[in-house]
Amino acid sequence: MNIQIKAIKPIENKRIKPFTVFQPKKTDEEAVTRHLNQITAKLKAGKRLTAEEKAFLLRHSPALYQTAKRVEIQREALKNQLEHARSKEEAAAIYSSALGGVSKKDPDREYILAAIQDEMKTFQSTDSYKKLPATSKEADGKPVYHPYKNKKEKTPDWMGFYGKHGEYL
Repeated sequence: MNIQIKAIKPIENKRIKPFTVFQPKKTDEEAVTRHLNQITAKLKAGKRLTAEEKAFLLRHSPALYQTAKRVEIQREALKNQLEHARSKEEAAAIYSSALGGVSKKDPDREYILAAIQDEMKTFQSTDSYKKLPATSKEADGKPVYHPYKNKKEKTPDWMGFYGKHGEYL
């Protein structure tokens, strides 16, 4: 009985490189400025920033980081509202309300408006938006939240869920 054993090469122990953040040399101010300009352009276009870009902003431009954080909060608020829209008409109303809610005197107006427009464009490309009925009338049949339905009567149940015929659910 003749058994041959072949030598197997040992597996090399390769290390996974940890997450690295762009860290230019202290003397390379042009690289920092270039990277800041790229991030600013991305913010002006309304795009989302990566974690690496946010960390870079926090280290090199705290004021721009605050702007980016504020834009991100506005974007998330709009996204949450759009997810609960019951029709395309309602989504358009939420979008116009978000646009109108940004003051003309706001120093971050340009960034916020771009982010709102980008978020709406992203939402319109989703399947959930495409499945929404065009108008609120077509969405009838499902309970709708009407916070001021019986406000004139000033009854304790003036807030709540109502069906399509106005009955309290």
